[in-house]
Amino acid sequence: MTNQELGISQSTKPAVRYRGRFLCRQKYGYKLITMVVNLLTPDEQSIVTTCDCGFTFAEEPEHIPSNSPLIAIDLYHFAVTDGTEIELMIKSSQGEYRACYTICPAGVQECSPFLWLDVVKLSQDGKTI
Repeated sequence: MTNQELGISQSTKPAVRYRGRFLCRQKYGYKLITMVVNLLTPDEQSIVTTCDCGFTFAEEPEHIPSNSPLIAIDLYHFAVTDGTEIELMIKSSQGEYRACYTICPAGVQECSPFLWLDVVKLSQDGKTI
């Protein structure tokens, strides 16, 4: 599911604020999230937190150096249930930027005026829905 639920088209978002992908795969009773976050400068770091049932968890990234124009990629994998709120924060010397996601039975709702990830919903067999 893309941002069409909120009336925003992926093609109308500024490319300069594009930061990677948010993949949501339905499993048995839960959803598996994979976030690929592009880091553009050496002082940037990403932080992902999830909030479910009143508990907040800091997710651990796999930090992957890059030889492309990107400085690095942070890769996150974690499981969630419907109603979970996910916050991505990118910190740098330029400031902090946040994107928020809410996991819903029908997909993912995104709220972010300053940065964004492509939101892709996958079926249990890995095909894009």
